[in-house]
Amino acid sequence: MKRKTARFAFAAAVLPLVLTFAGCGSDKVIARIGSEKITRSEFEKRLASVPPSYARYLDSPQGRKQFLDLMVREKLVVSEAKKSGISKTDEYKETVKRYADDARRRIEEMKDTLLMEGFLSKLHGQILNPSEEDVKKYYDENKADFTRPYEMGVAHIVLLDEQTAAETLARLRRGESFEKLAEKISVDPTSSSRGGFLGTVKKGELAPELEIVARKLSVGSVSSVVKTEYGCHIVKKTSEKSLPPVKFEEAKENIRRIMMKTRLDEWVKAAMAKKKVKVNYELAEKAAKISGGITDGATEEVR
Repeated sequence: MKRKTARFAFAAAVLPLVLTFAGCGSDKVIARIGSEKITRSEFEKRLASVPPSYARYLDSPQGRKQFLDLMVREKLVVSEAKKSGISKTDEYKETVKRYADDARRRIEEMKDTLLMEGFLSKLHGQILNPSEEDVKKYYDENKADFTRPYEMGVAHIVLLDEQTAAETLARLRRGESFEKLAEKISVDPTSSSRGGFLGTVKKGELAPELEIVARKLSVGSVSSVVKTEYGCHIVKKTSEKSLPPVKFEEAKENIRRIMMKTRLDEWVKAAMAKKKVKVNYELAEKAAKISGGITDGATEEVR
């Protein structure tokens, strides 16, 4: 059964890539395979859909002939497969349904992505993109950041609740290794494998709550627990290095990015408050564990 299911899964994955043509109209038929046919428009669409690495080969008559022969062979196999009864088996039907469900989900995700991109573009033109005067004002009001700039290395441990964060902070203060604790218990999958190290950052490249705390730390020191929308953080400054002064013309594009991010964050925060957004992170965590084969009880949904 597993071997059959794997075979159907492979076929369902490959066939959409191989048979990527639309329904035929009344255009000329260039090949017949029993009751099946290949039309000129179908052939042209298939030629247009090949990867760039094969396109050069199809520039020659010989290449196109071999490509058409391949299409004929495919039609022949499909024609015989239709008569074989495979399409009536449970394995086939289940595989087709699974791929159809996945295709529908991907289409909905694509539609949402297009909507978001269009709306953010509109938002960019309305409120996110700062004027030249706004950028200059930011530079003047934060001049020390540009006349005496520096970069700092930052690491963090992220926990989901305040109690665990407080216990972790106590362990750090008793002398346990920040890096080892980050690897073992931090819920940030990207940085935990690097001992919590986020990288070397300049102004505006960290979440504001973390940046404010990190800038006040001395190298090697660890912060108290810092709460953000992502969880409870314990921050460590790993390094600090002075940089050359930055003139306005050199800084303005980076300032623009900082201001746009800040404005977007403010817009999201206001929109979430307006919509009265509620999130049950505990339920989400339990759902993640269950999907991974770890059962851990249940809890109430958000109401």
